[in-house]
Amino acid sequence: MEISFDGVSAAEAGLLARELSIELKTLGAPSKSLQIKRSSEENMDLGTLLGVDLSMMTELLTAAGGVTAFAQSIYNLVRKNSVTVHIHGLENSTVIPPKTASLEQIEEILRRLNKTDN
Repeated sequence: MEISFDGVSAAEAGLLARELSIELKTLGAPSKSLQIKRSSEENMDLGTLLGVDLSMMTELLTAAGGVTAFAQSIYNLVRKNSVTVHIHGLENSTVIPPKTASLEQIEEILRRLNKTDN
């Protein structure tokens, strides 16, 4: 799964990706399950996407409240920064604009992706 950010500069997207990565590590996500990536090899940015290996996050995602905590981190980032987030899975992509973002919507997306990616 990859999480990217729309409507911000590459520098801001990199900061948001790092902020979310730190938050998820605080929740218990293994460091190896999170990777800051470039949006393409041609870009000179340091990394604007957050790659998430859901299979490595099993403990976090199966713990009581784990999916909710993960979703809450994304939701807080979207609302605080008024940024549109794209969540890319193996077969689908979902756009979450700040005006219509809801915690329940993000939780459902994560649950679906967790089932698909495992």
